[in-house]
Amino acid sequence: MLVGGLFLILTVLFISRIKSGVQTASEGLCLTVTCHPLVLVVLLLIVNIPYDAYNQGGKWLTNMLQPATVAFCHSFI
Repeated sequence: MLVGGLFLILTVLFISRIKSGVQTASEGLCLTVTCHPLVLVVLLLIVNIPYDAYNQGGKWLTNMLQPATVAFCHSFI
């Protein structure tokens, strides 16, 4: 639970930092879509946290986002 809270805080801080960087950089690696997963994977590897432990708190979020993603994609068809 503590690790999940730590990663939640780090995710929010990182996304806010990237969003401020996107305002100054118009292209490239500063996009949230590319930077955030890379930094997260590197951080998980450095701290030696298995994916199952990391994803334990994110399962409910994944389950809620799946229907929203399908609905979003379906609106473009």
